[in-house]
Amino acid sequence: MILETLDWAIETANSTAGSIRSAKTIRDAIIKTVRGLQSGGADGTEIADLRLLIDDLVDQLRKVEDAQGEIKNALLDAKAEAINFDPVAKIKSRYELFRLGEGDVVFCLRPEHWTEEPMHYVCTQCIDDGIGRPLHR
Repeated sequence: MILETLDWAIETANSTAGSIRSAKTIRDAIIKTVRGLQSGGADGTEIADLRLLIDDLVDQLRKVEDAQGEIKNALLDAKAEAINFDPVAKIKSRYELFRLGEGDVVFCLRPEHWTEEPMHYVCTQCIDDGIGRPLHR
């Protein structure tokens, strides 16, 4: 699944590059139209053309933005899936660093996992060793 996600992300990025090239072409047409309008030869047709070009540019930029969001989400999913290959990373993903006092740092079970098991702390060495054993007083 990770490899398919990466292939899809690269294909989508290449497609996005095409949208960016289209946006640059539209930008150039807008510049040419605006310069024509500034030189005083404006009529209703040129103004209507300018509005259409701007609408086209907005559409192209939205496509790029949408694609970037999809790529980002897919890569985050691939990263989450990659954690399954590393048992220590899988355990660490359930915890976050927590400061107990002056310089004392432990891992605390993330709140979203409290329904599965009660909130607890784990020493940093245990996490690094791949052991999610709760600390005891």
